[in-house]
Amino acid sequence: MVGASFLTDKERLELRAVLRRVRGEALALRRANILLLLDKGWTSAQVGEAFFLEISTIEAVQRAYKTGGIPSLYAADILGRPLKLDAVQRVQLAEHLASAHYATSQEVRDHISATYGVSYSRAGIIAFLKALGFVHQRTTLIAPAVCETVQQDAIDSYGALKNALPADEVIVHVDGVHPTHMAKTGKVWVKQGEKLHIPSNTGRQRINIHGALNLATGQFTFMNNVTIDAHSTIQLFTNLEAVYKEKSKIHVFLDNARYHYSAAVKEWLAASGRRIVLHFLPAYCPHLNPIERLWHVLHNHVTRNKYHKTYNAFADAIMTFCRQTVTAEWHTIKSYVTDNFSVTSHQKLKFI
Repeated sequence: MVGASFLTDKERLELRAVLRRVRGEALALRRANILLLLDKGWTSAQVGEAFFLEISTIEAVQRAYKTGGIPSLYAADILGRPLKLDAVQRVQLAEHLASAHYATSQEVRDHISATYGVSYSRAGIIAFLKALGFVHQRTTLIAPAVCETVQQDAIDSYGALKNALPADEVIVHVDGVHPTHMAKTGKVWVKQGEKLHIPSNTGRQRINIHGALNLATGQFTFMNNVTIDAHSTIQLFTNLEAVYKEKSKIHVFLDNARYHYSAAVKEWLAASGRRIVLHFLPAYCPHLNPIERLWHVLHNHVTRNKYHKTYNAFADAIMTFCRQTVTAEWHTIKSYVTDNFSVTSHQKLKFI
């Protein structure tokens, strides 16, 4: 199935030009549809978006019908507001906008004025940009690119260890999370026209969780620390050795946070009898650490669209998730928190 936005800007303009060349019965049918939708309560903007037409064209169809009736539907042309830019200029502008990345509509207006000697109002330029296929949206932050070979090597190394893991060894995934006492917004299904609200918290208190997840069993070992640092790392590793006392090796996959390889941690690991073996993931590869996905589940349960009046209530909800929910609902959670890793690439992403 073809996904959304599979057309280039040029292809969109060419297809819209085809729509403008509709004649005869097909043109009358389209105009009748326009009038019926306007009668149903649709705005000119909504109808224009549905038919890929200018708002001025929709309004012209309505005016022509009011004065000419049914025959107006078959008229070869209905006079509306003349286009300020011709087809060639519109293609040129679309190609320029695709690479210029203007932050405001005023910048676009200034460019059109300087280049073509044409002026647009603020409302006019916004409608025009929508007709050209442009929307005003936020940029998305993304971690620096990581060599695909490095990612694949890490995935292969993990898979080889997992597939040949002796019965007296175990694999866990370690990371820290710092939920803040603040409700997070999220999407929900609501009736069209309604808007839901969530009270916001004024506090900025947060809770620090340093956890280790065993994907094979759902065993979640964690620490609730004032800070996550070398000391909490050593505490967590000590707990892991107690939890998995029957295992000869505990393979710990973790990121490159400085406290994970601090001098204190190295000294602790070097002591006689230690069973912790560290496996550091490539930098900027949170997608290769399944416990990151568990944090998403935590936020869905505790903070997203959830309001906790007090910090204590918030902290209790976090602790309940860590102590009870992960184990009780692991049969459901494990379908989301998996080690089905894949290499990520920036090749198909567009950057400013």
